[in-house]
Amino acid sequence: MNVHFSIIIPVYNAEKTVRETLNSISNQSYPKFEIICVNDGSTDRSEDIILKWKEANPTLDFTLVNQENKGLGNARNRGINTAKYPWTAFLDADDTWVTKRLEQMASYVTQSPCDVFYTSFKTFGRTDTPRVRNGHTLHNFEDILIQGNPIMPSAAVVRTALLLEYPFSESKALHGAEDIDLWLRLLHDNKTFCYIDEALTNYRETGGMSTRITEHIEHVINVIEKYYKLGWIDDSIYEKAIHRKNWEAGRYYHKNGKFKEANIHYSKAGQLGIKQLTIQYFAKLKITC
Repeated sequence: MNVHFSIIIPVYNAEKTVRETLNSISNQSYPKFEIICVNDGSTDRSEDIILKWKEANPTLDFTLVNQENKGLGNARNRGINTAKYPWTAFLDADDTWVTKRLEQMASYVTQSPCDVFYTSFKTFGRTDTPRVRNGHTLHNFEDILIQGNPIMPSAAVVRTALLLEYPFSESKALHGAEDIDLWLRLLHDNKTFCYIDEALTNYRETGGMSTRITEHIEHVINVIEKYYKLGWIDDSIYEKAIHRKNWEAGRYYHKNGKFKEANIHYSKAGQLGIKQLTIQYFAKLKITC
C-alpha cells in the first residue's frame, strides 16, 4: 500500500497525556506518515515533553507548530494547512491508537472512494473496564442529529483536500462542537462517509467539569440553530435534535450524581418513553443509574 497520512495533534496543556499519545504513533505497524503537533499556547510542560519525545524518535517525520492560544478549530486548521499528504488522520492529545490503526485505515481507503472514514472506539480513564462505543452510518442530517454524532475525531480519517475546502469553524460559539459543524456541512454537500465497525482508537474519558459539559451542550445547540436558521433543518428534526441533546446532558449529570442538573435537562427532553420516564424517576429519587 502506498497511502500516506498526515497526523494532526492539537495540543493544549496536555503534559499528563501527550507522551502516551505520541508513543501510540511511534508504535504503529504502518510507517507511511508525518506527525504535525500544533501547540496551541500551552502554559504547562507540553512543549518540553513533545521536544524530548521528538529527540528520542529522530527518524520520524515530525513538525511542531507553536502558536498563541486560538482554539481547537484554529489549531486543527493550522495543522491541515501544514499537511503534505492526501489523507489527514486526527488524534487528540489525550487519546491513543491501537498498533494496527494506520495499517487498517490504509487498507480501507484504498478499497472505497469515501471522503470520510471513521471507526468505532474504546473509552478508558473513568472506569476500570474499557467500553466499546459503536457508531452508525451517516447519510443525512437525521442520522447525526437524532441518532447522535458517531464520529469521534481521533477515530476519523479525511481527505486533506476536502479539509482545505471545508475548514473547521473557529467561532467561539461553536468551540468543542467544530467537528459536528464540519460533518453537517459535508453531509449537506453530499460528501460520502464510511463507517468501519472496528475499535482502533482509545478515547480518554476524563469526566470533565460541569461548566464544560454545559458549555459543550450550548455550543452543539448553537450548531443546530445555525443550520435551522439557514433552512437546512426542518422544524421536526430541529425539535428532536434539541430534545436529544438535553437527554444526553441529563444522562451525563445523572450518571455523575448531579441530580438537580439532570432533572433540568430531562425536563427539556420532550416526550419520554417508559424506559426514559423510569430513568427520570430515579433521578428525582436521587438514585444513579
